[in-house]
Amino acid sequence: LDVRSDADIQSLARTVQDMDRPVDLLFNNAGINKRGLSSGEAAAVNELGFVERAPMLEMFEINAIAPLLISQSLAASFNRSGAFIINISSSRASINDEFSNKTGNYGYRASKAAMNMITNASTCDLPEYVHTFSVHPGSVKSGMNAKGSDSPDVQAESILAIVETWDGDLNGQFLRYSGEKYD
Repeated sequence: LDVRSDADIQSLARTVQDMDRPVDLLFNNAGINKRGLSSGEAAAVNELGFVERAPMLEMFEINAIAPLLISQSLAASFNRSGAFIINISSSRASINDEFSNKTGNYGYRASKAAMNMITNASTCDLPEYVHTFSVHPGSVKSGMNAKGSDSPDVQAESILAIVETWDGDLNGQFLRYSGEKYD
């Protein structure tokens, strides 16, 4: 699934509808922390002085807009007995809590913060049987974080524990993988 493609997202929605089974859980996990080229040299587009429009827009497209469009496309398929939309975020999106990483990282931070706001705002429009939250999964070892110390499987279990012990006050919130709210 190319999350930047409206056609792919619509195809996903048709495929899910054709399965004739309700969606219980949607994980919006696609994400990007982009680097770009400036003056022919690799530059961290996330540092002031090197910020470029195209990589910034791509980060917003993938990290913030795509989860909203995917959730919207599957809205009719969510289980009326209860469903969850889980948007994978980052501690970098916290305005108050995350400044141990002293880089601006503008595109990634801002696009993930936008996704958190979209998650919160979506509670105004989602039916009561659809619950949603954004979650920082920890320092998960992945293609985007080769130095990560946490196993994807273990962190997925932690996130699923939030669902299994659901507290309605968490709806629309930005959480740590432990289920604790970010400020």
